[in-house]
Amino acid sequence: MVNGCNDVGFVQRKPGGGDTTLSVSCFDKITSWCAVGIQGALLSHILEPLYLSTITIGQSPDGASKGFCIENNVVKVLGARLSCLSRKFPEPSKPNKPLFFEAPIPPKEFQQTSGDIPPLTCG
Repeated sequence: MVNGCNDVGFVQRKPGGGDTTLSVSCFDKITSWCAVGIQGALLSHILEPLYLSTITIGQSPDGASKGFCIENNVVKVLGARLSCLSRKFPEPSKPNKPLFFEAPIPPKEFQQTSGDIPPLTCG
């Protein structure tokens, strides 16, 4: 724990995610985009930072997200991470905090079945 922040500077890893130098979780990517923008290093020399204003998370049809509240989980964790990072930013810069929305479970005819193409993941 550093300055009241757990694991500052550490990357979250998914099981089987590969080498830690090559594997970054979706949440770490969102945190990075909120901190420095989505434009990348090359464009940062000619553009102001580009930030996401909203992020929509879809509910899982298999029920894995039952009881999962975006406001109580994602928003609070992202806020805690960004508050730890904001101390390291020069004034007047500060990380962007996007709004999160939750999309409902789609109707059955739009859901994938186990024989379908695997769903895309971020990254």
